[in-house]
Amino acid sequence: LLCLHHWGPSGPGGGHHWPTLLNPSGVGDRNGLLLWFVVDDFEEAWKRARELGTAIEEAPNTDNGTGLPAFVIQDLDGYHVAVNQRSY
Repeated sequence: LLCLHHWGPSGPGGGHHWPTLLNPSGVGDRNGLLLWFVVDDFEEAWKRARELGTAIEEAPNTDNGTGLPAFVIQDLDGYHVAVNQRSY
């Protein structure tokens, strides 16, 4: 799932804090791109991310949209990749 967010102000009532396609570093505008994966084995995905030495943006937590476990990493280009537990 690729989430593309409305360009607008960040913060309360202003959208999301994900970086843009034009600026993966996240400096400046903070609405834009997030690549989302839903997995069956969340713990295994988290273990694998750590084993690979992936840059961790957000450690496992409860996603405020789904209420399910989630974590966010950065790919080699600096883009955010979210991993969520599949809902059953």
